[in-house]
Amino acid sequence: MRNFKLVSLILSFIFLTNISFAQTCELKCCGDTKDQIQIHLVNDYSLSYLKMLSPSSGLRFKIDLGLSGSREDKDVRSRQSMATNLNVWEPTRTAKVDDAYNSQYVNLVVNYLKAFKVEKELIVFGGIGPLISFSRNSYESISESQQPPASEVQKVKHKNNNKWFGVGLQLAVGVNVSITEKLSLLAEFNLNGTYGWETISSSNEYQSSFSSSEQTSDGTSWNYGLNQLKLGIAYSF
Repeated sequence: MRNFKLVSLILSFIFLTNISFAQTCELKCCGDTKDQIQIHLVNDYSLSYLKMLSPSSGLRFKIDLGLSGSREDKDVRSRQSMATNLNVWEPTRTAKVDDAYNSQYVNLVVNYLKAFKVEKELIVFGGIGPLISFSRNSYESISESQQPPASEVQKVKHKNNNKWFGVGLQLAVGVNVSITEKLSLLAEFNLNGTYGWETISSSNEYQSSFSSSEQTSDGTSWNYGLNQLKLGIAYSF
């Protein structure tokens, strides 16, 4: 069903694109064959080179980059009531947790773009093209805990790594607003559909018992995603 939806979406996009841009000259031809260097800096990063093939079409070679990371240190105290026939006591368990998370992705994309000029300074464009994607996510957690009456500190280190490689298609829809003869502002949405191969590895180390465990798994999956609105600038030459 997912595959059918993706194919239907792509065919509909191509069909509507052909209808819309067959009437380009009836609206207003772009009338500009200058190439562009495009840079997106808001909601992840992109660097593109747009090679114009005609006043209303071109090929864009693009690299998408995404980087994120976070770190959190926590001190946790928990109390548990315990009872026997003779006594009731509430041992307090203390723990220190250090969590770190990192994520990166790279997309290599070639888009065939069609465009038409709505107003003198406003161009609307749409495109489609092949996509190669690679992503990596890593998570590491180190915890130290102690619970009376034991005086020993239990230390556990957990790691999780996820690597993903995929191929597919990217749809692009956006606007180009000229602010000078050479500079313009960009706003763009991308819809990615990819089929990929994933590898997941995890490990645990228990310092108190001098033991460890490791696990690795792999598989394949379909992935679809609409990114946030990306904003940037373009330089024409």
